Amino acid sequence: MNTEKTLDPENTWEQRYQEWEQRYQELKDTYRQKQQELNTVEAEYEHTMEEMEKVFENTEDKKEAQKIASEKWYPLMDECLKKTKEAADALFEASHNLNEHEKKGFEE
Repeated sequence: MNTEKTLDPENTWEQRYQEWEQRYQELKDTYRQKQQELNTVEAEYEHTMEEMEKVFENTEDKKEAQKIASEKWYPLMDECLKKTKEAADALFEASHNLNEHEKKGFEE
């Protein structure tokens, strides 16, 4: 007695499509996550800039303001810029992966 299962082409197609669609959703979720991460670090950078501007606005002695900014805020700005670059690179990669998956499309 032959116990081998014959593959139903319709089920195979449906299964492959579901796998493709699942991967597509995963890539979209990753893209959205990376977009949110970029937005977060950009907001952090904006906040740092606003705080640094307050130092200059509220400190009469401009040399003192420069000292405060260079000791406290410049390093934070540098860190924010590094995080922004990393987040932008990750977003670009996620976008590329999503676009490649879409471009490839579901092949029957």
